[in-house]
Amino acid sequence: MTPVRLIGPWVLCWLLVPIAAAQKPVAIATLPGAPTAAESYDARLVRSIYAIDAPAFVHTMEGVHVGSVPLFIATPLAAWGGTLVAGSDPEPALALSAAWVGTFGTIALLKNTIRRPRPFLVLDGIEQRGAGPTDVIDRYSFPSGHAGLSFTIATSLSLSYPAWYVIAPAYLWATATALSRVWHGVHYPSDIVVGAVLGSGIALGMHALVEAFVDEGDDASAAMPRPPLVSLTIPLR
Repeated sequence: MTPVRLIGPWVLCWLLVPIAAAQKPVAIATLPGAPTAAESYDARLVRSIYAIDAPAFVHTMEGVHVGSVPLFIATPLAAWGGTLVAGSDPEPALALSAAWVGTFGTIALLKNTIRRPRPFLVLDGIEQRGAGPTDVIDRYSFPSGHAGLSFTIATSLSLSYPAWYVIAPAYLWATATALSRVWHGVHYPSDIVVGAVLGSGIALGMHALVEAFVDEGDDASAAMPRPPLVSLTIPLR
């Protein structure tokens, strides 16, 4: 497992830190009854990314937002479909599915335990852009499910197919998907960074677990006595 497979979370950090460095604290509007305080580092980053209006950036954010949920669903299905059609090793599809379920369950548990409200609900001047189905039924922000699942898929694919033409596009897509959540006003940068780290870590762990079980099964099969290549039967009268 090489460090390049965890490049996505580092890309996010390097994108976010320089933006935040140039910001100054300002006041924010909070939920009714909550105290007004200096704006947090996290909130300043939301404002900086939310304010980007370069056409290429905007089109990228909108595109990955629209395609994210369909890709989350289609990727494990495609992995199993390819395995069944080609009759190939099921280990990549099994590891991807296990990581997907593990990430989804972990993030759902954390969201409903921490219950952090989304930025557009508490930050003055931040509105939700392009609401998706998960934003309608899920009002909690930390950690980001989109970042978690996208980095789970990117890491899992990179582990199963460790070639640059798989790793680079997978992590670029995952990074853009995670960043789009901040630009759409539905997540803080800390939400997507934690989601990305969780997704990558769970994918690494599930791949190691599946690989260990497969290797154990192979060892057990090798230890079993095999029938002779040629058998001779002598009839007795």
